[in-house]
Amino acid sequence: MKDTKGGKPRDIQVSKQTYSQLRRTIEENGNFQVNQKTYQSKVNAAAKLTGEQRTGTHDFRYNFAQNLYNQYVESNLNNVQAQQAVSWEMGHERADITKIYLR
Repeated sequence: MKDTKGGKPRDIQVSKQTYSQLRRTIEENGNFQVNQKTYQSKVNAAAKLTGEQRTGTHDFRYNFAQNLYNQYVESNLNNVQAQQAVSWEMGHERADITKIYLR
């Protein structure tokens, strides 16, 4: 992926199921595009269904970072190593940026 924050090439890991669904969509439609209104509607519906406050989809990054950090710590990485690993996974270079997501 070339069109990322900072313009750096980056690989984003997805499950085999998600990869298959994306591949099928691209093969059928020639591309993959997200309709912003549909996306926002689905996120709002999910928030309502789960009783979560809808504050924005950037919260997904917070949840991802916190879950991944916990997994790294449980696999015996120390705090600094876990923060750096999460930082790289999120497309950042510096571990200290990850602290924002771990609050």
